[in-house]
Amino acid sequence: MIKILPIFMLLFALNGCAYIVNGKMVGVPVVTTPDGATLTVNNQTYISPATINVPRGKGDFTLLIEKEGFKSVEIVLNQSIDIALAGNALSFGPLGLAVDFISGYAYDIEPDVIKANLKGATVSKLDDGTLNLVLIDINDLPKQLALKIKKNRHYKSNKR
Repeated sequence: MIKILPIFMLLFALNGCAYIVNGKMVGVPVVTTPDGATLTVNNQTYISPATINVPRGKGDFTLLIEKEGFKSVEIVLNQSIDIALAGNALSFGPLGLAVDFISGYAYDIEPDVIKANLKGATVSKLDDGTLNLVLIDINDLPKQLALKIKKNRHYKSNKR
């Protein structure tokens, strides 16, 4: 039994393939239209475009996207089992799987890329009762929406 113990200790030390492949954090690229939105997740703040970082194995996270003049968006980042775990199962068997699950490195985050088109809040009422009008340049809108507005004749160009 004493001779087998060092072998098990070595196997335990070599396991954790998902840790070696993935690392402790998951980087999720976030792009917003328009740029410059504030991204808040796991008590960290970023400005888009950015790659947000969340720890593996800590469950689901909520990403809050905010920009003045636009509606806020919340996106749930779901924890899922990472495919790198399959390599660990083939290489090191149950012991490697156990190490990755216990350490949290067996998990990934979905979606792995976020693209958000923010929608403008055209008119809003301020706390003092006055109306706040937000003007949006048609060129900042998603292409499909800009074409639809132009087609429906709700758009007058200042260009002559």
